[in-house]
Amino acid sequence: MSLKHKLKVLCANNDITLLDIMKAYNKAYDKSMVSQTFYRMVNSNNMRYNQLSDMLDSIGYEIVFRRKRDGDQ
Repeated sequence: MSLKHKLKVLCANNDITLLDIMKAYNKAYDKSMVSQTFYRMVNSNNMRYNQLSDMLDSIGYEIVFRRKRDGDQ
């Protein structure tokens, strides 16, 4: 599953948009990312771990690493 798809699912489950995530990130971390840059990163699956972590943190989420379940391998 691509980063874009995972973020869209997260947005749908929380009744927010991708743009809301970017705005929350800009506000929480005093950044000035523009929507064109944000969408380019999301669409190309080209985002640094720390940026993704900070964006998720700004909306109350975190990245969690877990071992795959037997059926997922």
